[in-house]
Amino acid sequence: MRRILAGAALAVAVISLSGCTQLGQFVIDSVIGGGYEEEYYEVSPEEMVVPDRFTIIPDDYHAEHAGVAEDGRPFFFTPLFDVDNEFLAIFYWNADGSFDELVAEEFGPRDQLDEAAYDAAEERMLASLGATSAVPISVEPFAVEKFGTTFGFVPTTYDSGLVAVELLPGNFMAYYWPWDGEGYDT
Repeated sequence: MRRILAGAALAVAVISLSGCTQLGQFVIDSVIGGGYEEEYYEVSPEEMVVPDRFTIIPDDYHAEHAGVAEDGRPFFFTPLFDVDNEFLAIFYWNADGSFDELVAEEFGPRDQLDEAAYDAAEERMLASLGATSAVPISVEPFAVEKFGTTFGFVPTTYDSGLVAVELLPGNFMAYYWPWDGEGYDT
């Protein structure tokens, strides 16, 4: 089984069912360094089901601030954005991985961002976590509304049947089966 991970080398990926003869098969058309490549992937039915839990592993990229907060709750802190606004958010889960709370601040459009206020809020929010442990966390997907925007790690099913858990707003992270946190799409 091959994993699907986007990176600097993969410029464009289009997932479709065209030409596929059975459920659970999809095609990735890739444009890599000016060349063209078409790859077929077989996906088991389990891979097309939204998970009860998925794993986030702290890293030096988008999952830099993930783990367990001083109060014992799993957390994920990140900057987020939509077409109109910049946000900072902390997602908290209960010790059993069920969603608990969203703490978020809104900063308006990027071109009008008060960087001093943003930086102060980031510092304050990170300090609110207390002493943290950068450990993998197994948590449930969820969606909540705040500021008229959907926040969360939201389950999404693509036309191909492939299931992902996308970080919203912004959709700059997506987790896929086997949900073990070993890789995410950006």
